[in-house]
Amino acid sequence: MTLKSTQPSLTDAIPSASTHESSEALHSWNQYTSTFQLSTMEPLESIRHLIFQILIDEIPLTLIRVSKHFYDTITPKLYQVVELDKNNTHKVFWGMLIQLKEKVDNPNSSPNQPKTSAESTGKKKEKEQKNWKIGERKLNLLKMIQYITFEDSQSVDKFFKKVKIFDSINHLNGLKEYQRILTSVKHVRFGKDLVGSLSTDFTKLRRSFFDRLTYYGLVDYLEEIMFHAEPLSICLEWPRAWERDEKFFDVEDDNDLFEPTLAYAIDDVLEELIKHNGKGNKLKFRIHIHSFDFDEAVCILKRFPLDYELIFDLNDKPGGSTIHHLIDEIWSHYLFSGFENKPKIEYFIWEMEGLKEELEKFSRGKEGTVQDDDFISRIHTTEEEELYCPCDSVE
Repeated sequence: MTLKSTQPSLTDAIPSASTHESSEALHSWNQYTSTFQLSTMEPLESIRHLIFQILIDEIPLTLIRVSKHFYDTITPKLYQVVELDKNNTHKVFWGMLIQLKEKVDNPNSSPNQPKTSAESTGKKKEKEQKNWKIGERKLNLLKMIQYITFEDSQSVDKFFKKVKIFDSINHLNGLKEYQRILTSVKHVRFGKDLVGSLSTDFTKLRRSFFDRLTYYGLVDYLEEIMFHAEPLSICLEWPRAWERDEKFFDVEDDNDLFEPTLAYAIDDVLEELIKHNGKGNKLKFRIHIHSFDFDEAVCILKRFPLDYELIFDLNDKPGGSTIHHLIDEIWSHYLFSGFENKPKIEYFIWEMEGLKEELEKFSRGKEGTVQDDDFISRIHTTEEEELYCPCDSVE
């Protein structure tokens, strides 16, 4: 049954000075025909599902608070992309480890032995024996993470502490092999603060014999990340504000001031990540860097394996630097880095107006050697969406 609106006409009540738009709106309302079958509640079901779908997409956290029914539907989606920092790491992993408190009678107590003052207050009468168990519900959510970012050293440190307890529980439960936490991770990103801290630690190990014997720091943490995540790709953000600590300068060597310490340190980071690549797949690496930092990055990758892929992802945005300067910086980096023997190292830059013309001009200015053609073939732009960094491709 279709019904025509029974709303009485209001056109007579409109003053003669009313606008043409108002008349059209009223006329449209008077001519409105409902398409709903008003004798049934059937339309309400589809409307209800539509409302819930909007809530799931737009404000999932609010919907979870209102209805536990949607917890298992919405929560896994919230864990697909996770960014860890010093403030939220504990919250993200909260619930994975559940602390148990078991009260145990004091074995030294005796019914015939007089109580001391401490025992009378209960301090030695019983003690708390702390045990842990794994929160399977939270662990299952963590196993759904696909893209994870470690922003700073504190996030890695807190992750490491959780992992040590997690591993000890598995060991006490008699598991012969350690369980992994981040079993679905595809991509790991290291933020600039973390890369800066890693560079400081690797500089300590490289330049200080004492630290090499006594200090490990974040170096060990990389092994844990690689074991529990086993990513397919990794990206690092070049720390522009990083400076070498004064205690690691050689005051007797004037040239030491110009050593590309940061490049050497990041080289060590990459080598450590490759060493602990337990999955055996050829990791795809990416370094987010500005062209102005290429002066130091020219010394990177001296020991980088030939069969691993690496992309220098330039942060230079259109208008941030001239195209001519950008191409010159990339060419200098390519020329002095000896990349002609490493075919899987490439550059990814923003598509800029006049870029193609500048590359053609560059080619004409050279002699058209194999090296020149190889350089041009390594430059890719944001038009090639398949080369976007995974951390830029997800929300």
